[in-house]
Amino acid sequence: MNRSEARRPSRRALIRTAAKTNAARRLNTYDDVAAKNAGAHRSVAQLEATIREFIDARHANPKPFVWIKTADQILENIARFAQRTFDFQIAPLIARTTRSAD
Repeated sequence: MNRSEARRPSRRALIRTAAKTNAARRLNTYDDVAAKNAGAHRSVAQLEATIREFIDARHANPKPFVWIKTADQILENIARFAQRTFDFQIAPLIARTTRSAD
């Protein structure tokens, strides 16, 4: 093995670096967008006026909410979410606090 090969980062290190770089790029993009919008309103009154304009525009052309799932389907989704949440967060806590001392 020569010196240049010894200094070359592993494939795993390169992938980790690329992932960090992509994540940083996404954060920078978000920060740029947030910075552009941060100074959009110079006062509370201006912000309120913008919100009222938005609401008025929505009310001028209303679209009814249409249910695309039945109540049973929605309740099944909620039950699945609740079970996953319980399994992930609550069950380990219960197991940790109910262990018997051997």
